[in-house]
Amino acid sequence: PRDWSSDVCSSDLPASVELDVAAAVMLQGMTAHYLTHSTFELKPGHTCLIHAAAGGTGRLLVQMAAMIGARVIATVGSDEKAQLTLGDGASVAINYSTHDFVEEVKKVTDGKGVNVVYDGVGRDTFEASLDSLRPLGMMVTYGNASVGYATIVHEDMNAHHKHGQAKYLEAPVLKYTPKFQSTVATAIRNAMSKKAVR
Repeated sequence: PRDWSSDVCSSDLPASVELDVAAAVMLQGMTAHYLTHSTFELKPGHTCLIHAAAGGTGRLLVQMAAMIGARVIATVGSDEKAQLTLGDGASVAINYSTHDFVEEVKKVTDGKGVNVVYDGVGRDTFEASLDSLRPLGMMVTYGNASVGYATIVHEDMNAHHKHGQAKYLEAPVLKYTPKFQSTVATAIRNAMSKKAVR
């Protein structure tokens, strides 16, 4: 297996970043990078919904999306995690254990919905995530924290299509080639040196 730590640490890291942290960020960093740069390319002015925003990949997604200039709506399971994700750059943090995130998304987007949902939870958030999309928005599922997959019934998707909402994509499994690893390592290293990602 390839030793990714040499890619991350091949040039100077900020003094505040430990070598083991820099090496550990690679897998989650590559996932967050391809989700925000390839699967659905976020641009300044886009609005995204990120589930599980206080987890490892979620925190990196929030930080990368904010660094791009997107408006980030984050869902988390506690008020403490809401504060954490706001500190990471989220514009809005929704505690889904006390609030209906679809209602909150509609409220903060003036009923328009989001351009993209990045969903690392899976079954428990799938249907409501589709309802959070704006017309022709994209639902990206990249994880399965809720254990089990949502049952997708053709008629259910048709109901979302009537509103122009359902554009569903399961994030592709990428082959982490040396070139891709190097590209992401450079992007993460640059973000860390600017203290945009922590």
